[in-house]
Amino acid sequence: MSTVSYPTDVTSELDSAQDPYRLELEQRAHRYAEVFQDVNQDAVELCLALLRTSTILSRSIGRTIASLNFNMNPPRLLVLRALYLSAEQRLPFNEIATQMGVNSTNLTTIIDILERDGWVERVANEEDRRVVYVRLTADGKDRCDVLLPAMLRFMGSFAAGLSAAETAAMLESLSHLRGRAEELSRNEG
Repeated sequence: MSTVSYPTDVTSELDSAQDPYRLELEQRAHRYAEVFQDVNQDAVELCLALLRTSTILSRSIGRTIASLNFNMNPPRLLVLRALYLSAEQRLPFNEIATQMGVNSTNLTTIIDILERDGWVERVANEEDRRVVYVRLTADGKDRCDVLLPAMLRFMGSFAAGLSAAETAAMLESLSHLRGRAEELSRNEG
């Protein structure tokens, strides 16, 4: 096992002081580097930070939704958003699956729950019975009129304090990382 020296510079200390999770992530990444040879410690820390951020963001979104007394999780929210923003507030089942990047089994479960809870309904295409649309119900639209603006306010608060340049740089970096993750996923599947 190789020993990796762990640099502590002023920038790292300042970042850690401002972010209570940063020092923990740095230490965890350092521990990986101690245990495993040839570890890219920065890459480990980046992945751990993204996972932690995703978890906290999902939890925050969940609390925002719960504060409105809706029983909703992020995948259901994505379906509702796609329907609400579509021209006729309906989409073919397969188009929703494609937009979300999920298989039809997973989407069926999501749609079943939304349908049971009165948010959406399934509608057959009169011209092609093989095509099934998912459409917001009137009640679903009314609830989305409350839910989606609340989510937009949350998103604005989440990104508050970032300049336009910082936001653009973050989006570019995330796009690169998402593409890399998709490429790795395809190569391993």
